[in-house]
Amino acid sequence: MTQAYPVKSQSSLYFERYARAEQQRAVFGGIICILGLVCAALATALCVAALRPRPIHYIAAVPVSGISYPGQVPLSSAASFTAAWVMDWMNYTPDTAGGVYERALAMVMPAFTAKIRAGLAAELEKIGGDWLASVFTLKGVPQCRENGPGFEAVFEGERRVYMGKEEMSREDVRLTVEVRRVTPTTLNPYGLAVEDFRKERAMHEKV
Repeated sequence: MTQAYPVKSQSSLYFERYARAEQQRAVFGGIICILGLVCAALATALCVAALRPRPIHYIAAVPVSGISYPGQVPLSSAASFTAAWVMDWMNYTPDTAGGVYERALAMVMPAFTAKIRAGLAAELEKIGGDWLASVFTLKGVPQCRENGPGFEAVFEGERRVYMGKEEMSREDVRLTVEVRRVTPTTLNPYGLAVEDFRKERAMHEKV
């Protein structure tokens, strides 16, 4: 008994190989298209992230120049903020005291605002009536560190108080300012607000 084996012609083998090659090419083409789309999407996202401007706050009149990004408050920014606030708060004349206090109050926490305002009217009346002026100069570099939800900065310097042109007192003081992170606003773009302020007298000299 003879067994018959199917015999394929060369033409049929050619067509089968061609069909498999076409199938493989279609699969590879699909894979390449998918990879191309993924790469294009990644490149587009990268270009958008690189070209889109990040929101920034430009803050003038601070001792250290730089850029403050919303939600990011480095230690240097906290030191600059507290230094600017202290220098504004501690330096005034009878003509500028009202504006100095109003600017400072825009940068403090509500609870501390209420504490300051309790005696602010009497203080301004005394400054204007006695023609008082305050001059504060720093001694050394301020010390700033993170303190829980905010920062604590310590300043040491000399404060002079004048009545008119006459110097009434001169003292070395130590100022401690505690600030807390807050949401930036139009009036306060720093993202920080003063929570507490303490002044300690190191030495007092009558003139």
